[in-house]
Amino acid sequence: RRVQRGTDEGVGGLVVGEAAQAGQRRRRGGPIRRNPVDGSGGRCQQAVRSRAGLDNARAARDGQRVMGQGLVLEEDLQQPATYSVGQIRVAGVTLSYHGTQQLTDDGQGNQVYGGSQLTLVRGDYLALMTLDLPRAVRLAVQQARIFELAALEVYPSIQASRRNYDVAQGLNAQGQSRSGVLEQSWRVGGASAAEIFALEAFMNDAQLQTLQASTHEYYRDVPPPAGAICLYHGQDSKEGPLTKYVKVGPL
Repeated sequence: RRVQRGTDEGVGGLVVGEAAQAGQRRRRGGPIRRNPVDGSGGRCQQAVRSRAGLDNARAARDGQRVMGQGLVLEEDLQQPATYSVGQIRVAGVTLSYHGTQQLTDDGQGNQVYGGSQLTLVRGDYLALMTLDLPRAVRLAVQQARIFELAALEVYPSIQASRRNYDVAQGLNAQGQSRSGVLEQSWRVGGASAAEIFALEAFMNDAQLQTLQASTHEYYRDVPPPAGAICLYHGQDSKEGPLTKYVKVGPL
């Protein structure tokens, strides 16, 4: 209830049958998206547009795996855009940011997470909102802040030096605009490398107030550009050719 203004409609479950029943109720409002909790980088998600599709998705999930990991069924948005909103607090420095994510081909024909482009400011979310933000971005920041304040109200003793939220915006089946927090990430994530190198820049320059930082991931041999910070460029034992790098620069 505390986060209702900042999240999209959806359901979660730990039992396949119960999740399927809830999904059928949600599907009456339009297509839904099946999102396994243990998936990463956008893998394993599936749009469900019919009762048969829901039954197939149900059959594909192992009951024990769902019971252990959980399953989320959420509104499948059209023309989707995903914004990243977050904050880091380390060694007395607080940075807040907004950004966007990009997709890349994983070499097997799947579109997966390919990096983040962040705009960072020194200070909290209110400092971030002093920037000239587009309406959609401002809404994403406001919803992430609502979600975070509610979480900290419930868990006041929690300490998280890195807090990140994915905010999805798009159109529902009726053509109405929807926006809400998909998930929180209070751990190392895809944008963490950009956050770390940005934090280093802010700590080295007390006068610095804004900065841009980005992460880039390619499942092929892409030489990092001049000035980039190379994280990995080589042959991964599981993924094959893989390139990861970070870029940091002025706003």
